[in-house]
Amino acid sequence: MKKHIIVCTISSIYLVFFLMCKKEVARPEVYWGEASAELNGQHWSAKIRGAKSTTGGIEQKPVLNIVLDRFNQDDILRESLYLFKIPNRKGQYKIYQTIANTEADTTGVFYATVEDDGDVILDIYHLNETDSAHFVQITAYDAKTTIVEGTFQVSLIRDATRPKRHPSILDTIRFTNGRFKTKILVKR
Repeated sequence: MKKHIIVCTISSIYLVFFLMCKKEVARPEVYWGEASAELNGQHWSAKIRGAKSTTGGIEQKPVLNIVLDRFNQDDILRESLYLFKIPNRKGQYKIYQTIANTEADTTGVFYATVEDDGDVILDIYHLNETDSAHFVQITAYDAKTTIVEGTFQVSLIRDATRPKRHPSILDTIRFTNGRFKTKILVKR
């Protein structure tokens, strides 16, 4: 009888605790679509997200920004490639800059490797200005669905003013045969 009371008490406590617990609401997924390239000749894929913004110049123009984030097996951010200030229409656009917050209206790129919980920057890469074959091409853009598709190619050099922190990545990296498809988040 005593054993029966203990089992019933434990079962009751478990049931009350279980009913009191609310299921956690999952945070919305910000990544949508597919992204891949060859990084120094090796297959490279990433999660992708996109957003609209405007250029910072006197004549503000709508542009697209695309982020390709690569995560490790524990789903922790390890690399980030950011293509920014891309005109939101079909066409091929030369990549000119590395700094996103400039007043220039030109398309740019930023790449970094990260560690810890994905919030500590290791190495930063800038546009390789000795290579002129940098581009991002919008091959399809549907303003109604906000789905954009495109290709890209870029060569980058590690920022030598900072100590090298990620020994397995070369000082010069080249993304070729880059392809992406994503949905652009619309500001409401």
